[in-house]
Amino acid sequence: FDGREGTLGDLTWYREAELIHGRIAQLAVVGFLAPGLFGTLPGNEWTGVDAYSKTNPLEAFSAVPGLAILQIFLFMTYLEVR
Repeated sequence: FDGREGTLGDLTWYREAELIHGRIAQLAVVGFLAPGLFGTLPGNEWTGVDAYSKTNPLEAFSAVPGLAILQIFLFMTYLEVR
């Protein structure tokens, strides 16, 4: 809907954006629930052996290395910009 002229515009971009955001939201829910249900990935020497052992997502965010957060942020930015 174009509010200036009151006409319905091309909805292709909006439909595509809605699908991408819906898929990202679904992955976020899986990422929030999966550690508590299925366990976590093992760490390594660089990240620390127990870096990914937190099952509470809010505690896990502060335990993950900064470069891993940056990698997630850049990937999500790529999905939005493409």
